Amino acid sequence: MKTYLVIGATGSIGSKITELLKNNNHEVIKGSSAKHTNENFIHIDLTDNATIGKLIEYNQPLDGIIFASGYEPKQSLKEMSLDHQNKMIQIHVTGPLNTIKVLLKNLKENASIIFISSIAAYKGSYDPMYATVKGAINSLCKTLAVELSKNKIRVNCIAPGLVEDSVVYKGMTQDFREKHINNTLDKKLATVDDCANTINFLLTQEHITGQVIHINGGQYFGA
Repeated sequence: MKTYLVIGATGSIGSKITELLKNNNHEVIKGSSAKHTNENFIHIDLTDNATIGKLIEYNQPLDGIIFASGYEPKQSLKEMSLDHQNKMIQIHVTGPLNTIKVLLKNLKENASIIFISSIAAYKGSYDPMYATVKGAINSLCKTLAVELSKNKIRVNCIAPGLVEDSVVYKGMTQDFREKHINNTLDKKLATVDDCANTINFLLTQEHITGQVIHINGGQYFGA
């Protein structure tokens, strides 16, 4: 049995990978920005450096961390506020980076870190900051894969297209959903199961690191 920390465990992808890991008899610690009394939850708000700093007191050895928290695209260039820019960066980049810095002491040899990027990193988004931070996640993944290799820690990333029943999907009109479907080769969207199964694969493959795995039905061919 292994122990994994899933940050954003109540979201669509986070809850599915939590379910899958538990079904495989692993222990899952749920990281959440909301406070819980359940012992299987720890309070981690990626926009609050104080809560991240308190993780220095957390002593549970970990076999991996999955960053499944997200902040969906909301503002175009003309609408964009500084608060929106900062929240995007904190949730997707600086928050995870600082969390890893604090929890590095907890990660076992051969541990794994997983990020969730997006096809938006390659094809853009109506929200410039969303595409920007997803591209930054890819760079962070590769940089940390090199940096943490000396600790025998692997770092990888999945980059799905539009995920069926995700927050982004639910916020779209049907014509936009159809546009995404028609841009795939197999004429269907990624599912949370597709994402969870790929994350589980990356957790178990000890010779894969620094990779971005595309889950988009051929909508984009990853290099």
